[in-house]
Amino acid sequence: MKKSDERKKKTLVLDLDETLIHCVDNYESECDLRLSIRLEKDDNRTHQFGINIRPYALTFLKKMSKKFEIVIFTASQQEYADAILD
Repeated sequence: MKKSDERKKKTLVLDLDETLIHCVDNYESECDLRLSIRLEKDDNRTHQFGINIRPYALTFLKKMSKKFEIVIFTASQQEYADAILD
């Protein structure tokens, strides 16, 4: 095994929705983040919603990123995932 192969991180795959965050339809409710996203699938209509980040999710991601390559997936639309991950 080459030294470069020994240094490769293992991959940790996580689901975005209901694992790292919780989306709320009520944009006006108390939440950690509010987003307005134009979705191509819905004829470029703008959707507004709130996001609550699960307790300790950011701490967990910071610690795990030191040991693992982190891959986050969702069954939702690309624009939605990109806005949250950004």
